[in-house]
Amino acid sequence: MSMRPIIRPQRVEPLLLDGLRGAFPDLRFGTVSQPLEPPYAQCTLHASMQQQSTPISVSCRLGLTVDIVREDGTGDWQQASEQCSQVLSWVLEHAPERSAFLSASYESGPIRQPIERHLGAYAVALLDVLAV
Repeated sequence: MSMRPIIRPQRVEPLLLDGLRGAFPDLRFGTVSQPLEPPYAQCTLHASMQQQSTPISVSCRLGLTVDIVREDGTGDWQQASEQCSQVLSWVLEHAPERSAFLSASYESGPIRQPIERHLGAYAVALLDVLAV
């Protein structure tokens, strides 16, 4: 009889939020998009845990949505795209330094993401997360 470890997936967003907030103080970070008064800049993280990738880890698709709105209420796609690229790069570089993450790789983005009446930016990182 073989003994397999019990997999206990964990929420990964909280493991990244403090580092992201320190690296990007002008962006509001969270796991739920909040209605805010213009102008504002926010980044919403949403993790989707996937299949078991090794006996001790699971895959995770980490979506990043960046929404930047000017004073007049219009979206700034160019700035949102730039910020999204910078946040994605930070995740790819720094996630593996945190104990729960075994690796991080690029999947897609930034792409245009309709948000209410303007465009934001969306990107995805693939994470391999320790789950025992």
